[in-house]
Amino acid sequence: MANQWLRLWHDMPNDPKWRTIARVSGQPISLVLSVYMHLLVEASRSVTRGHAHVTAEDLASALDVTEDGIEAVLNAMQGRVLDGQALTGWDKRQPKREDAGDPETGAKSASQRKREQRERERQAALERECHAESREVTTDKDKDKDKETPKPPSGESGWSRPDWVPADLWQQFEEVRRRKKKPLTDAARKLAVNRLDKLRAEGHDVATMLNDSILHAWDTFYAPKEGTLSKPANHWEGAI
Repeated sequence: MANQWLRLWHDMPNDPKWRTIARVSGQPISLVLSVYMHLLVEASRSVTRGHAHVTAEDLASALDVTEDGIEAVLNAMQGRVLDGQALTGWDKRQPKREDAGDPETGAKSASQRKREQRERERQAALERECHAESREVTTDKDKDKDKETPKPPSGESGWSRPDWVPADLWQQFEEVRRRKKKPLTDAARKLAVNRLDKLRAEGHDVATMLNDSILHAWDTFYAPKEGTLSKPANHWEGAI
């Protein structure tokens, strides 16, 4: 199958040969260039590439000039840009089809270009897959971390500490319960405060009772003995 393209070199319109051919043929440069362009196209789509199988009559009809003018131009081109029907310099300026590849010019064949394209697509797919797996692993680790790290009790949801309970001592008491693996729930907090309030109503000091429980790592509160922070004999451990 003939190529669908051909190449022109940058200085082609200003090549000095056209002036020479125009002078020898007695025809304008515009006609010389037009004839050569037609020859290039014919040579490109010819079965034998580089050979322009076209008649002076066809060129004259295409360019709307006389056959004598075309004959003069073709004769002047012989030995300069034509060798019979072959365009000189064709192989140099019009390399072999890139679809077949050309080691001399470095042109790659169609199959080679396709192989390289598929390899690029395969590598891109692998990279996308690796990135996706990396994101999934990170997400799973984050989920596991959330499962392993227990959330500390807020102490404020559905329950609020009364103003008469010292905040710092209450926090220390809750820390004792957490270290004993008996963290307070909101219901347990209410019961603990009720017990503390009942003892307070009996005349016992709230701070002293909290300090006793913190010091002895008790689960609840007891009425303190005078002059001591020791644990009373009638204690009730595990009440809460």
